[in-house]
Amino acid sequence: MRKRWVALALLVFLLAGCAANVPPASVPTTEPEQPTANGFPGLGGVMPEMTFNIGDGETQTLSQLLEEKELVVLNYWFEDCPWCVQEFSVMEVSYQRYRQDVEVVALNPVDGAEAVEAFQQRRGLSFLMAACPRSWAVECGVRAYPTSIFIDRDGVVCLIHTGAITTTEDWDAIFDTFTGEDYQRRVYGKLDELLR
Repeated sequence: MRKRWVALALLVFLLAGCAANVPPASVPTTEPEQPTANGFPGLGGVMPEMTFNIGDGETQTLSQLLEEKELVVLNYWFEDCPWCVQEFSVMEVSYQRYRQDVEVVALNPVDGAEAVEAFQQRRGLSFLMAACPRSWAVECGVRAYPTSIFIDRDGVVCLIHTGAITTTEDWDAIFDTFTGEDYQRRVYGKLDELLR
């Protein structure tokens, strides 16, 4: 019996080590479909209120953003994540085209507010960036970085994507899908469903 426990523990340890080394772009999409005990509604649910500290003592709430925008993207990242940095450069280009209807909030649960502000200035990124508690990433089921949660104009979580989106064509297609007068809600299990 003891050998079984040791073997099981070793297997769990090895699997955890393998998962930690998988590049974020190849990690499957995290798709929680049922509400969790901590309030994250999962795919297809209405996102609860959040307040973002975006620097200089200024705050912004999710509901305020949704009053003005047709799509809010919560993008979980950290500074030493090369996939995150790669994604930001193309995200910024598309964001500039769609910023009237779209808001990106890049949430960093790792580096702290000063580091986030310095990173934003150094990289010349214009979308919102904020440090956040680690618990937010845990509550939203973030298992790899970057992870993006797409929230439509009614606050519904319509897509959760883990991995970098590295072309402006893909960002433009996403932003096009969620903006415009002819928008009809659809919940996507994977990014590929939207990009077809």
